[in-house]
Amino acid sequence: MRANAAATRLVRSVLVDHSRAQGDLFSQVSQVLTDPDRVLPDGRRLLDLAPNKQELSKYQAHVEACCKGWTDTVARNGAADVLTLLACRGSTFNWRWWLANGWPQVVRTFIQRIDDPALWQNAREMDNRRRIGDPPDGLTSTDLSRLLLTGPDHLSAAAATYCLRAGLSALLPQDCGLPPVQRHLLPPDYLRLVEQPAFDPRLIILS
Repeated sequence: MRANAAATRLVRSVLVDHSRAQGDLFSQVSQVLTDPDRVLPDGRRLLDLAPNKQELSKYQAHVEACCKGWTDTVARNGAADVLTLLACRGSTFNWRWWLANGWPQVVRTFIQRIDDPALWQNAREMDNRRRIGDPPDGLTSTDLSRLLLTGPDHLSAAAATYCLRAGLSALLPQDCGLPPVQRHLLPPDYLRLVEQPAFDPRLIILS
């Protein structure tokens, strides 16, 4: 969760910088995401995270393939259209990520259930809340809400682990007052313009 938020922050910085400069946007995205010396929220470099250089190379090849595909689509359709389609795809499939359209509602619902576990209306989740106790690091639920909204990469490892164990990732759209995810929001031909290359499980470097 922290690494995803940090990567989101990094890509957004590239988008902002690119609006004032020239060059291939997605090549720049690829360069920053695959940089072996990129520092992750836990202090490790990307190079340290990879099990070995071969696995790092697979990750870099996957990122480069995605970015090349988007660059090719930009050449045919223009950057504005591609970024709009990527945003639509992200809002559909990544609604619970930091800065996604559903994130504030997710955080609000999660904090309400930290303060009042009965809102889960689920005996297992209520028991889980009692078992794991209050947030670590002396954080109040208000503190936790502020940090989650600012960016999960600002959480300590203990606080991030607590959030996940306390059910942050278990929330469904309807729990947060959101409509169900519309997976066919866009016609397939539109999504094909920005879909990632065919999935290759050998590219995974972490479980």
